[in-house]
Amino acid sequence: MQEWARAGRASWGWKLSGLSSNAAEELFNEGYVCMDGPDGFRAAVHKRLIEFTHLARWWSFLHERDVRQGLRESLRLLSTVVRASMVIYLPDSGFRPSEASDLLFEDAGAGDVKKWLETNVGPSMADVASFLDVDDDSVETAYFIEEVNPGR
Repeated sequence: MQEWARAGRASWGWKLSGLSSNAAEELFNEGYVCMDGPDGFRAAVHKRLIEFTHLARWWSFLHERDVRQGLRESLRLLSTVVRASMVIYLPDSGFRPSEASDLLFEDAGAGDVKKWLETNVGPSMADVASFLDVDDDSVETAYFIEEVNPGR
């Protein structure tokens, strides 16, 4: 993966479905528009939030410090650009917390996703130290919410 990331583009580009002539039209007609980014990142821009994905898998995020730190730093920087107040880290598809992603297609915001997770999955991992305690049995219900850009 590291070689692929280094060979990747250094900029973001719209990935239109072909149903619209530009990104704004696709966002407002389809409810979201996709982007391909550098170093294994992709994004789906929804009307109320942006969903970033990466080639790194959830297990790597939880157990590999370099992967976790790199992704967190990248998302903190991106959150500054879009003036986000929180970043919600969810597992790969198939785990219960990932079902919160379905809300994005119902015009939900980050607060709605956070509430759904707390109600349907339980509390978020408390802090970075919590990652070290995640075992294979609890990885399926793990997720993390990070408050960013205080005083925004």
